[in-house]
Amino acid sequence: MLQQARTFLVSCSPDDEDFLYRIRSVRDYIYAFMGAADDRMAAPNAVHILKCGRQVERLDLYMRLEQPFEKIEREFGRLCDRLRRFDKNSPYKYVQDSMISLMVIMENGENWKYQKDEALQSLEALFER
Repeated sequence: MLQQARTFLVSCSPDDEDFLYRIRSVRDYIYAFMGAADDRMAAPNAVHILKCGRQVERLDLYMRLEQPFEKIEREFGRLCDRLRRFDKNSPYKYVQDSMISLMVIMENGENWKYQKDEALQSLEALFER
């Protein structure tokens, strides 16, 4: 499904009149993948990792595109909630120093933008080994 989304996206041009209409198929493929993964994954930690990855990607986009802080804060809250659900005995861990750094930056509210590069680096390093 993801390969189909990629192939379709490459065939589209932003200059096409119906670009936004045609790109709907890409979104549909991605939603289908996420739904199938949710339904078929038996290991709860695998589901948490998949959803954390989706939230990290969304948060990264929101930060890079400098979306309103309310959206960033809401997505960061979702990521924090998801990370709290990780089984303590799971081999999958997140880097606590990166999370602490993100928390400190997010506490600055609207002023997080002054530390945008650091926030993006911490977000990128959240699941490094």
